[in-house]
Amino acid sequence: MVTDDERQQHEAALRGLLYLACRNASGTAITETAQAIAQQAQAEEAPRAPVSEAVRLNDRPDGLKRPNLAHADLAGAQLERAFLIRADLRGADLSGANLNRARMSRADLSGANLREAELHRAYLSGANLTGACLSDGYLSEASMLCADLTGADLSGADLREARLGGARLQRARLCRAVLRGAELKGANLSEADLSAADLSRADLRRAGLRETNLREANLHRADLHKADLTGADLTAADLSDAFLLDARLLGAQLDCAVAMAAPRGATWDAGTRWPGYLAASIAEESDEVAPGIYRVRNDRLPDRTGSAHR
Repeated sequence: MVTDDERQQHEAALRGLLYLACRNASGTAITETAQAIAQQAQAEEAPRAPVSEAVRLNDRPDGLKRPNLAHADLAGAQLERAFLIRADLRGADLSGANLNRARMSRADLSGANLREAELHRAYLSGANLTGACLSDGYLSEASMLCADLTGADLSGADLREARLGGARLQRARLCRAVLRGAELKGANLSEADLSAADLSRADLRRAGLRETNLREANLHRADLHKADLTGADLTAADLSDAFLLDARLLGAQLDCAVAMAAPRGATWDAGTRWPGYLAASIAEESDEVAPGIYRVRNDRLPDRTGSAHR
């Protein structure tokens, strides 16, 4: 007797196989066909005819040029190396799916559920992931260049060595995320929640981190050259060996930052809160460059630009 759990696993496997076999089928047709096959497999007698739902797998609106899987149920599906470039996956359920090395460049995954999905080395460059849930997902070495992750939930996700250069991550949730060695050059992380995230050795050159929550984040040896940290909260963040050359620190909360060195060339103002052990020396080593704006002199600075994240 097939249990409900076994039937659900069978359906998930079938959904993945049907997508791979019928790339132009709609998500609804794939889901209904997988359910029908799984139910038929529970019957005592061997199936005598194809399930009637399979006819819909051939339906394709005229002019359709990309896979239409909007709101499809692909939870737990095996889609490793699947070709999903420019696919419509709006609101799709891909929770727990295997999408390792899948090609999803420019796909529309807005509002999709990718919780605990496997996306190791997946190609998501230029993809629309606004409002998507990727919490606790495995995205190590994924390519997400210029992807739109505005408002996405990536809390607890593993993004080690992921490529997120130029990505939009405004108001994204990245608390407890692992971004060790990730490439975030020029990414917009304004108002994002990176509390307790691991950003050690991350490349954050020219990144936008305005009003970003970096409380208790690990920024050991992170490259923040010319990053904009205006109004950022770095309370209890680990800044040991972090590279902050020419960073913008207006109104940044750094008073409880751990192991911070004087950020040469950085700009700051009266709203900037420095660690107690740095406040006096920063004031002595800075010049006013605009009304109320100061810059830390960068003499005696070794040339480390572009090397801190390696």
